[in-house]
Amino acid sequence: ARRAAMQRCLPIARPKSLPRLGTGGPVASNVARLLRHLLQLPSDDPQLVHLAAAAVLVTREGRSAAEARGWSTQEMDLQRAEVRRLEAAWGSFLGAAGAHEIERALGAAALHLAFREMEAAVRTGNPIPARDELLVRVARALLGNNFTSAGEVEATVGRMLTAPASGFSSPAEDALACMAAGQARRGRNSFSGAGSLSRAAVLVDSMLAC
Repeated sequence: ARRAAMQRCLPIARPKSLPRLGTGGPVASNVARLLRHLLQLPSDDPQLVHLAAAAVLVTREGRSAAEARGWSTQEMDLQRAEVRRLEAAWGSFLGAAGAHEIERALGAAALHLAFREMEAAVRTGNPIPARDELLVRVARALLGNNFTSAGEVEATVGRMLTAPASGFSSPAEDALACMAAGQARRGRNSFSGAGSLSRAAVLVDSMLAC
């Protein structure tokens, strides 16, 4: 069911036969590596500080200088460029065809997911989540579990990474499987999107809609 869904263009129906994730194997290994990257960041990592500033900027002033009400500084332009770089890395991660491409995109892709949670908080008028809360939110979005602490996320990621794997699974397949299972647990019936987008673009849109 998972491969059939990957081969179709949107709308992608949620596969009903997917197992619950978190036990390891190729289906979730690359997604677990995304979470591991975030787990390795210290709570005061400068990257998180910069992402928080960028989240405030793009929410209040737009994602491009053209949306910035007629003015933009060089620093603001650099922040927007970084947001675009991370978003591109997420797309590259989903479309990666091998281990080298995965490794090259993984760090920035993980930061993109953290940024999206920060941006969502700013848009809804809530405080920007600290590192541990970011981990919990990203893990919930990817895996659908009702995580309540960074410790729970770390334990789950550890199990996923140490469980025996039976073969290579692309990040796009992993992300689709994880999001499908996660949405099943949250009671959602389908992924959003339209038309003849590529598989990577389909998954990007689906992830951002979580």
